[in-house]
Amino acid sequence: MSDNEGTSLWGRTEEREFSYIVTVPSSDQQPNYLQAKANNGKFSFQGKKVVELGAGVGLVGMTLAVLGAQVILTDQEYALPLLHKNVDVNFQQRSCKSFVAAEMTVVPKVEVCQWGERFQSGGSLESWAKNTDVMVFSDALYHASAFLLLIETLHELTSPSTDVFFSFETRDKTIEANFLQQLRETFDVNEISREDNVQVFDSFEYPGELFIYHARRKADSKP
Repeated sequence: MSDNEGTSLWGRTEEREFSYIVTVPSSDQQPNYLQAKANNGKFSFQGKKVVELGAGVGLVGMTLAVLGAQVILTDQEYALPLLHKNVDVNFQQRSCKSFVAAEMTVVPKVEVCQWGERFQSGGSLESWAKNTDVMVFSDALYHASAFLLLIETLHELTSPSTDVFFSFETRDKTIEANFLQQLRETFDVNEISREDNVQVFDSFEYPGELFIYHARRKADSKP
């Protein structure tokens, strides 16, 4: 990410309290893939309701906001100050000549989301339940105890028409396999083709360790 004017999004880390927050590798590639889909006309994010789970610095969600989506960036309470900071820097403080000033761009919202727990009362997530158009998350499979809660939250926000895009750099094959097996009980899950997205995968340092998926809730699924 860069702080130069243009089409890049970035997160400031000069404040000492934020200096420990870093961008995880696969979260850099997922927006590249989604932007490529939008650029080649295969998918439009214009006006779509998008939720990013475990947003971290918010790179994926902010990219989709630039592509015209209505975005809610979510994470645990401790991560919200950085998300607010990045939204402010990229969407509030940039020059009027910047891409973020385009009429189609809606400033992303930031909201707490603890997987498996009730959404904030009166918040946007509560109002979007079962009515979200697109869900995104990246490198969220860091602990075996968390992915069941992640799936529970996906159930709360998705319908059979919701597109779910997620990516991860492989770290624990057992956790990843168990997550995919559990997710496939209620979602149709497809791995994104490497052959059809060579540029996206080849831009990653270790292409063979990057995985990107698309999923949709099964019509007859029950949480």
